[in-house]
Amino acid sequence: MWNAGNRSPIGFAYTAAAIIVFAIWVWGAESEMTAVNGDPRSTLSGLIYGVAHNPFAQRAFVPFLTRTIHSAIPADISAAVKDRLSSIPKVQKEAGRLGWDLRYVNEYIIAFLLSFLSLLFFPFVLRTLFASLYAAEEKAIALVPLVAMFALPPFFLVGTHYIYDFPALLLFTLGFLLMIRQRWLLYYAVLAVGCVNKETMVLLLLPLLLLSRHVMPPPRIAMHAALHVLVFGLIKGTLMFVYAGNPGGAVEFHLWGNLHMLLMPYTLVTLFSIAVLGFLVWFDFKNKHPVLRKGAWLLVPFALLMIFFGTIHEARALYEVFPVYFLLISHTVLFSLLKRPYELKNAFISTTTQNERNHNGSRTYAGDPQTRLR
Repeated sequence: MWNAGNRSPIGFAYTAAAIIVFAIWVWGAESEMTAVNGDPRSTLSGLIYGVAHNPFAQRAFVPFLTRTIHSAIPADISAAVKDRLSSIPKVQKEAGRLGWDLRYVNEYIIAFLLSFLSLLFFPFVLRTLFASLYAAEEKAIALVPLVAMFALPPFFLVGTHYIYDFPALLLFTLGFLLMIRQRWLLYYAVLAVGCVNKETMVLLLLPLLLLSRHVMPPPRIAMHAALHVLVFGLIKGTLMFVYAGNPGGAVEFHLWGNLHMLLMPYTLVTLFSIAVLGFLVWFDFKNKHPVLRKGAWLLVPFALLMIFFGTIHEARALYEVFPVYFLLISHTVLFSLLKRPYELKNAFISTTTQNERNHNGSRTYAGDPQTRLR
């Protein structure tokens, strides 16, 4: 039985899922270009030692931690590990297939470990986020993050994988959680770390502005907006200064290529997939949690960034919006279609708004949700 008092089984399930998904992410690549940092402009060793092209070099959180940990390991131990691993035929074969430089095998291990830990902690954070928004059956709250883990591999199908992808997913989700709980000191610490990892972290400002519009006084909203700009500006400015001598620019412009791709004919499978996802996201939308409905607006800036500066066939550019949209889909499946009992929790919304939401036809329970839902 999975219940609130015994969470070990689901914790093991999350761990097993993380191992499986991470293995697919690392070893599922078909070529060097689709491997982890297989792009010659942003090889893993180039990122770690700060010689990659911009803007990749400026995503510096995992490289910084990797260098720090590696430098703390005694040189004789590091050399012995590198020699031992480099001599294993299977490692040599995989390194050749994936384009890995075995001179940096120790750094690869450290960077992969940091990325794996980010993926491992993600379902626990997503579970806490889901439970912060919904009072529902414990089994449902536990299963949603597990299913989310196995929904990630489609993001791996096209394009290069980057070592900062899973940290971006974790930090953005954690930042969103801390925002709706209004744990501001921790939130801004995570925001700063997230901006070092990837500049898109600053887009958390959008749901903050949308959520706080009827909750905070205007001066407080302005203060939060200014703090976001300040944190992002200081970190981004510092990174641009540090890596000013690297090749490449602040962004890569891909608008015309993306527009050409958008105008190409679509397969029936693609159209069907878009229709199904659209239905799952937007069905019964008005009854979904206001935090998720506001958070759905994140797709707009991320889609624009992808069209102008990314490549639209690389779904990995949308990692940060995945948690919000997966929870929107989960509401559709669990509560709108399967009619499982739930109650919306008062997270970053006024009491008046919550009372209105609980009387507009949603399938909810009154009173103590934990008592009524057992």
